[in-house]
This record gives sequence, structure tokens and C-alpha cells, in this order.
Amino acid sequence: MYGSLLAQARVGVVGNFLTSAPGVKDYGQGMVLMDPEDALRVLDRAVFRVQIRADYLPYDFTVGAIRWAF
Repeated sequence: MYGSLLAQARVGVVGNFLTSAPGVKDYGQGMVLMDPEDALRVLDRAVFRVQIRADYLPYDFTVGAIRWAF
């Protein structure tokens, strides 16, 4: 899904993702967990400027990807 969003973005994408957390089953089947390395692997750094922040809340991180052409 993240790759599809990036492909369609005219300016960029900022997304907040959940990483592994205790008690995930308590949230139901709608939760999709992502490893920060997977989020960065999808990005083409020749196309996007990228920033990741993972130190403000436990079990989540934010990735910002803005097109260099913008």
C-alpha cells in the first residue's frame, strides 16, 4: 500500500506506522505492522527526500517523503 501511495503522490507522503507492540491481538485484525527498514526500502531516494522519526512514541514511527522535483 505504501508503495502505491508513493507512486501516486504528486508532492509526497507523510505516514505514521505501527511497529511490533505487545497485545497486538487486542486491536483486532485491522492492524498492519511495519518495520521501519521496510518503509525505507520502498522509497526511491533519487525521487524522494526522506526523513524518519521513531523516538517520540513507543511502537510507532513517522516517515516523510517529499519529491525532489517539488
